[in-house]
Amino acid sequence: MAITQAERLCTVDQAAKILGCGRGKVYAMIREDELRSVKIGKLRRIPASALKELADGE
Repeated sequence: MAITQAERLCTVDQAAKILGCGRGKVYAMIREDELRSVKIGKLRRIPASALKELADGE
């Protein structure tokens, strides 16, 4: 099974770099349901599609 761009997961640090903000802001957006994320064990990951939705204003 191939992983498509929409299924790629980013770390919080990667998402912060893409969004041009700090880690705290990314966690705040997750808490406020402005940014979708998934939890894998203790790790928090953000789907690339969620970053695109945020950028597109969806």
